[in-house]
Amino acid sequence: MHGDSIRTQTEALEQYAKYNNFIILDKYIDEGYSATNSKIPNLQRMIEDVKNNKIDLVMITKIDRLSLGVKNYYKIMETLEKRKCDM
Repeated sequence: MHGDSIRTQTEALEQYAKYNNFIILDKYIDEGYSATNSKIPNLQRMIEDVKNNKIDLVMITKIDRLSLGVKNYYKIMETLEKRKCDM
């Protein structure tokens, strides 16, 4: 992938979803926030949507788009696994 801009990441994920016949229900974009912080507004909204069974797949371009901290990453992954939400 060329570049890490939000636009570039979004376009890549949209193409991937289209190719795989996935339906994109929402986008959780937290521009200007560091992935070292777990209190990011749209990340929290995404986790709540997973907990409420609104989504069953989370797509990201790279692991560090979700979390830079190992502890936060595993906490998020635990939530996804409990709700049978793939990534």
